[in-house]
Amino acid sequence: MSKTIQIQNKRCKLSANCFSIHAYHKSLVFTVALFSACFFSAIAEESVLQSMEREFQAIVKSVQPSVVEVVATCTVTTQKISESQKALLADDSTEVFRYENIGSGIIINSAGHIVTTAGVVENADEIEVLFANGECTAATLFGVDTLTDIAVLSVENSYLPQTKIGDSDQIHTGSWVITVGSSYGHSPTVSFGTVSGLEILPTRPFYDAIRINASVNPGNSGGAVVNTSGEVVGIIAAKMEDPYLKQITQWLNSPTLELSQRQATMPNAGTHFGQIWTRSEIGFAIPINTVKQVAEQLAQHGKVSRGWLGVWLEQEQERTTDVGVRVTRVADGSPAHKSGIKHQDVIVEFKGKPVRTFLDLKKQVASFPPDTRVTVKIYRDGQFLLREVVLGNRE
Repeated sequence: MSKTIQIQNKRCKLSANCFSIHAYHKSLVFTVALFSACFFSAIAEESVLQSMEREFQAIVKSVQPSVVEVVATCTVTTQKISESQKALLADDSTEVFRYENIGSGIIINSAGHIVTTAGVVENADEIEVLFANGECTAATLFGVDTLTDIAVLSVENSYLPQTKIGDSDQIHTGSWVITVGSSYGHSPTVSFGTVSGLEILPTRPFYDAIRINASVNPGNSGGAVVNTSGEVVGIIAAKMEDPYLKQITQWLNSPTLELSQRQATMPNAGTHFGQIWTRSEIGFAIPINTVKQVAEQLAQHGKVSRGWLGVWLEQEQERTTDVGVRVTRVADGSPAHKSGIKHQDVIVEFKGKPVRTFLDLKKQVASFPPDTRVTVKIYRDGQFLLREVVLGNRE
């Protein structure tokens, strides 16, 4: 009986040992498998990052030849001022200053047309274009459209690389973009970011500006905004600084006591101080589809023709209607007046598209050439009416 018990005990110990060894091996195998998975995952992740890096480098390399540096030389004549009396001296006491505006531009076709922003070449006496290969060529100003801040230059140069033009209508919030522009140094500046939205700017209500969070540096104006396919989808137009940025800069250069006093008079100072360091500027770009349309008209006619309705509209801060925009005045003899649109009418649709804000309507009207016949839907005295309008020419 005791032998049987001893044998059973030995079997139990042997079984337990086997189970222990088996469990150990399973644990070891699992650990090795987990380590291998993490190791190869890390390698794979690094490979993905390196692949992305190479892709971005390839995009920048392909776009750089299409981006040029634009140097506009301007002359300003000013009248001398008496330092003692702070008064103007004789008419013949003048000083002449020459300065340079440096910006960027994009080659848009093989005909030698280059687009840049109007601010770069404004009041220029001479314009030169520096290409990526180092060649420098004199440029002629073809035309300027101040309403969109677009200017077209013309150059004669054998070095005109082909630029890949994309479709800016395919750019949406969250899209990745690369900006390429000239700088005040010898090398172009490149930055990477995302599209944070589309916005109609009050000073440029004729297109949906692309809002980008990529860095915009001095000299970048007129540079390229490129998608992940290496296509130009916009040109860098402007940046908006935080309204408190300049105040903060001035205050930081002031004595400590004066700074403390000014902080005390600033509303919500703590909140705005926090915003300054996290959001100091927003970059905007002009969609390339708008650039192409404007450039074609400037190249062909030297100006851009836009539709005109002839109404004054209720501003956003004065809004009294949830849908559409209210007409506050109608110009005599205007297309709106001839079609029967009246004071206090609410325009809810323009050529089949809903009207949400007064900026939205301005953009829609300007998107059509003069003499275009459109249907305008209005709301008056509790009912919807349709009016046929032949657009005039916006001067």
